[in-house]
Amino acid sequence: MHRQKIRLLRQLSGSEILSFLPGRALKLYLVLLVSAERIGREETIEVQIMRRALGCDLTRRQLLRIGTALQRRGLAVLRPSSRMLKSGGRDDTLCFRLLNRGGRGTDGGRRARVPRAGRG
Repeated sequence: MHRQKIRLLRQLSGSEILSFLPGRALKLYLVLLVSAERIGREETIEVQIMRRALGCDLTRRQLLRIGTALQRRGLAVLRPSSRMLKSGGRDDTLCFRLLNRGGRGTDGGRRARVPRAGRG
């Protein structure tokens, strides 16, 4: 898994995609990348972890809006979690899925062209 993450970062570092991301979106992407168990698989992350990592107290709605910037560039999909707590309250997590090289998955997102590292 670590090799996948390193390969993904190398591919993105040579592209223009990251330069067009707002600062918070870039931070969120890095938090999701570090938190991911596997690229391409839907996972969950606690809202509190994202808030601490971004250094501010963002609402779930604001986090999802930042996640939209990642989705537009084919980097990740962030959506509300449908998990409910036993007490009937809402679970304070969000679901996310990292996209491999900005590829098109079942989310129908546009494919972002990302040049391979080391090729000119």
